[in-house]
Amino acid sequence: MSIQKEGRDLVLYGQTFSKSPLDGEEMEVFEAQFDKLFGMNDSVERELFQDRKDVILEAVKAIKYKLQGPRFTGWNPADSELGWSAIFPGHTRTNNVINTNWLVTFAVAAVWQRWLDGGAATTAYVAPYAAGQVILGMMSLPYLTSVQPLLAAARWEIDRQVLVPFDLRPIALGDNSRQVAIYPHPTILILPRAGVIGRLVSEVAGVDYVRPVGLTIGLGKFIKVEAPAAGDWTAF
Repeated sequence: MSIQKEGRDLVLYGQTFSKSPLDGEEMEVFEAQFDKLFGMNDSVERELFQDRKDVILEAVKAIKYKLQGPRFTGWNPADSELGWSAIFPGHTRTNNVINTNWLVTFAVAAVWQRWLDGGAATTAYVAPYAAGQVILGMMSLPYLTSVQPLLAAARWEIDRQVLVPFDLRPIALGDNSRQVAIYPHPTILILPRAGVIGRLVSEVAGVDYVRPVGLTIGLGKFIKVEAPAAGDWTAF
């Protein structure tokens, strides 16, 4: 099958991504859904999405190309169509085990620790075959009143791209709607089947709930699953 390729590649922090264009109808879906969901300036998270709208569109095109050009239909895709969703724990792995929550225990202060990875600290997990992600930053979720935001810094390794650690302390923002801590950082694009390692550090020991801020972009057969299992990760 011939995959339509957009003329200009996406270059993001030294890495080059090929893209498939969205046609007029697909662009209408993107614009309408994006504006409905993120068009209100009532939270820092929505403002972050608005600020990165252009690169989110580029991420959709790059993942579309990687998945051989499925049609983009947004929030309600058929199994073989391209859509998007929030990033759920089941879209990530820790120690190569599919996550079920965002709980992070910082056992030791000021020591970098494992967060998202494969079977070892230096081993990447393989992203789902039918979905990728665009990550704009991090969020600490105060599920319990006793839990305080502890996240100090994060680092990512995506395939062969090893990014510098991001110090999140000086750029932490308080969401004015939900009273959560949001940490914007440079945009991370994870293609389907990419290798992923994420590491975190805190200045104090304790418990936090850390969620990536961004979107999962993939085929409906994956993003519509409530609790993805190993078979869902490798289905294409």
